[in-house]
Amino acid sequence: EVFISGSSHNWSTKIPLIKSHNDFVAILDLPEGEH
Repeated sequence: EVFISGSSHNWSTKIPLIKSHNDFVAILDLPEGEH
C-alpha cells in the first residue's frame, strides 16, 4: 500500500494511492493556497 500526507490535511490524514499500470495515482480536491 502507498499513501500520501501533506499540509493540506495537517499531516494527519493518510490518503491512499491507487495502482494504475506502473504508477500510483490519487485525485485530490485541494483548497487554494500553498501546500
